[in-house]
Amino acid sequence: MIRRNLIAAVFFCLVGAAAFAGCQQRVAHVENPMRVTLADTEVIRFHVADVLEEMFFVVERPPRQEHRVDTRPLTSAHWFECWRPDTRTATDVLESSLHTIRRQVVVYMTPAEAAATDGDLPPGAEIEVVVTRQRLSLSGNVDAGSMGELYSVYTHRSEMMMDSLDAELSQGAVWEDLGRDPALEEYILAKLRQRL
Repeated sequence: MIRRNLIAAVFFCLVGAAAFAGCQQRVAHVENPMRVTLADTEVIRFHVADVLEEMFFVVERPPRQEHRVDTRPLTSAHWFECWRPDTRTATDVLESSLHTIRRQVVVYMTPAEAAATDGDLPPGAEIEVVVTRQRLSLSGNVDAGSMGELYSVYTHRSEMMMDSLDAELSQGAVWEDLGRDPALEEYILAKLRQRL
């Protein structure tokens, strides 16, 4: 009995360590916006889209603006999805495991001429990454006041009931803005710096 408890304790410690470590490695600090010597924004756009797609973001095509890359919102990784690099800190892993969090990336590419404050900049571009986080907020609670109502979810009518529940919940669903995610912004810029 003691041995089984010890094995269970070790297992939960390992799972907890993996959850709080996020299965991620640290990256060197990168300034945002980052200056690159490459001046061709089409080549930069290709590398930006490639990095974002490797991170499981869906890049919007065609682009909204010439010097900008947008992604669709992506629901954040949970603690057991350690292969997904979109949650960079232990706090992000815990938060996205407890709440429905989504992230959206916008990358701005500014040619050196437009970014110049003094006229002596060499050719190149500035890349700025903006990652916004949002949390899903529902307008009410699911009403399962009796065991009969709760049991009916598991009957043959469950598919029809879940469809009506989804429709009811989506009416009051609101995505609350949680601000920017500097850790993910820095990670994306570090990946881009390796390629450019």
